[in-house]
Amino acid sequence: MMLPANPAFQFVAGALRAPAALRLLRLRSGLLMLVYLAACSGLLGSVVWLVHRHGEGLYGLLLDYIFPADWQTTVRLLGDRFVLAQAQPILRNMLVGASLMVCSLLLFWLKEALSATFEKDAGLKRAPHEEFPLWMQALEEVKLLVLYVTAQMLLVRLGYPPDEERRAWAQGLSHLFLASTFALDFIAPVLQRHGQKYSTVVRVLARRPIAALSFGAVFAAPGVIAVGWARAQTDWSDTKILAVSFGAQVILIAWAAVAGTALGAELVPLAKQTKQPPVAVRTVAWLALLGTFAHEARIFGGLGLAVHHKSQVLKCSYDLDWRSIRFETPSLGSLLSGVVSVGARVDLEIENPTAFDLVLEDSRLQVDHTGRKVADTVVDHLQAPARGKAKQTLHFTLKLNAIEVARRGTDLLDDKYSLTLWIQVAEDFEWPIYLRVAPKG
Repeated sequence: MMLPANPAFQFVAGALRAPAALRLLRLRSGLLMLVYLAACSGLLGSVVWLVHRHGEGLYGLLLDYIFPADWQTTVRLLGDRFVLAQAQPILRNMLVGASLMVCSLLLFWLKEALSATFEKDAGLKRAPHEEFPLWMQALEEVKLLVLYVTAQMLLVRLGYPPDEERRAWAQGLSHLFLASTFALDFIAPVLQRHGQKYSTVVRVLARRPIAALSFGAVFAAPGVIAVGWARAQTDWSDTKILAVSFGAQVILIAWAAVAGTALGAELVPLAKQTKQPPVAVRTVAWLALLGTFAHEARIFGGLGLAVHHKSQVLKCSYDLDWRSIRFETPSLGSLLSGVVSVGARVDLEIENPTAFDLVLEDSRLQVDHTGRKVADTVVDHLQAPARGKAKQTLHFTLKLNAIEVARRGTDLLDDKYSLTLWIQVAEDFEWPIYLRVAPKG
């Protein structure tokens, strides 16, 4: 019997009947579930062990690479109490989703064996299987991984700025995507055994969205709550937090593999009636996904490269030749336009003791007051060779919006300033670093 489209029936199937399918386990499927549980535990447990044995060392190496020693205490406090605190919901969802992806990508063959055995033991098999070869199943998991990574990069960019509305959207979409990921990953195996690819599975789940999302929420929410609770234990080590978080995930992943098979079996008749999207539609969709993935990877790769080069800025020594300083008078055009530009030039000697070249492209320091830009400072290109010295003329340009300054008057005395450093990570893209966010109130 096909799962009805009625919302109440969908909710019961996804949130109640599917999780209760655990009672249908038999000896073979029960043993396979224990094997899958042990394999997931071993895989995620290895991650916990690596963090326990080498996590602090790796974190220290990262800090040593980017920051001088006298900066590191401050950086740790900023990372733990400011940066991470702003994005806790998104990071929790990313941790839960990442653990799911690791298990799915490396243990998909075992999940498939458990699902197929349970389908047979529980009497859910409705028609002969049209199972894909193992290499195609692996390819389908890689497709899901590309989708997951692309979505996470988009969510990070959406929720990164200190804008409450954008962060609320990012958190909401993050919850929705996590529930969808659980549904797609665990309902798909039984449909794939009946000849359906992910493109068709997505269409099937879209026709029964309440069943899919209620199922995903049931199995995603406890893991998210466990991560949040573990992180709230201030006296716990990172290893203990990770162990508790992954421990909850392991149980849910194994349970979801069984429950997803039960729900998927109810969707097989609907899948048989659902046509695969036309080749043109699938091609456009995959080109769009791969294009988005490439674009986001380029941005984040450029950001990583920028951090690689700019991290050396803090370790170099600088010597300004104050005798060389020169000021430039504002141009008449800038005065008439209402934007006053005051330039300055000074010779700067840079000593780079690191093993990497220093490269600092044109960067902007933007000053905002109550959300509106009042000043912009441009710093020109700087570079110095590894373990060498360089002398160059440093150009500063301070741009003041005279009209905005005049209009606001004494209001500019209020402490409502935000400072943003914009660094260029690609020829046509800048990445903001929020140095200061205006106090609320």
